[in-house]
Amino acid sequence: MQASDGHRDAGCVFCALEGSGRLLLENEGHSLVIPRRHGADGLELHQPEWNAVVELLKLRREQLGAQDATISDWAGWLNA
Repeated sequence: MQASDGHRDAGCVFCALEGSGRLLLENEGHSLVIPRRHGADGLELHQPEWNAVVELLKLRREQLGAQDATISDWAGWLNA
């Protein structure tokens, strides 16, 4: 799995942004989490990759909650 982490696709807009320090997508509380490894869809992720995605989502939820205390409905997602 680690060998595939280093693969970058020259035509991938997300690969091109890696390391640029730019925020890929954000707007009024919406964020996008993109796995580093290329795949047809999220169902191809290995368990450690899913775990990493969930950790980022939890961190982002905490950040958003700290920025805006009026956010109260996380739709039952990641309420750990």
